[in-house]
Amino acid sequence: MQVMFVTSNVSKFALAKRVLEKNGIGLLQTELDIREIQSDDIEEIAVDKAKKAFAILKKPLIVDDSCFVLKKFNTFPGAFSKYVLKSIGLSGIMKLVDDDRHCAFNSILVYIDDKCVRIFKLEDPGTVSFKISDVNLPEAWSDLWKIFIPEGYNNTVSDMNDVERNSYYSSFQEVTHYQKFADWFNSFSFSVNPNSEK
Repeated sequence: MQVMFVTSNVSKFALAKRVLEKNGIGLLQTELDIREIQSDDIEEIAVDKAKKAFAILKKPLIVDDSCFVLKKFNTFPGAFSKYVLKSIGLSGIMKLVDDDRHCAFNSILVYIDDKCVRIFKLEDPGTVSFKISDVNLPEAWSDLWKIFIPEGYNNTVSDMNDVERNSYYSSFQEVTHYQKFADWFNSFSFSVNPNSEK
């Protein structure tokens, strides 16, 4: 069975396609111009986007919303990550962290069809680096990779060597929300409540 992935982010689609096709799920990319609701909750934004996309396509689909959070500010910048990054840039974000550099990428994947809406979550914790990487990875889906050091590693994703990056990608794919979705999709039964959160 094929599922639509509503996204304009080529790198995100490539990762999702790699994970889902490994699990026997076909994935097709489509772009829709959907107006996002004003909210500081990325789950609310993602669910609303998925429902609007399904109303247009009327096919099983997923959407994926991600945000960057600085732990000292709880959920900030969160849903406003793109705006903050555009407004103050990486250097501005680095000035905000000073003593507490803990951060995370939080992602919400929403699957919707004519029977259910299902939510899958991922937190990828790490720390903010002390300098901005000058490496531009072609597969990077955010400039924040230049300052994000994943938990358990010593370099930003952009500055990792091939061995480190392959290790990170491999371990990430095993726990990613795409894998959680694939596990559920390949085993679900609508005889049980499909709307319970995983």
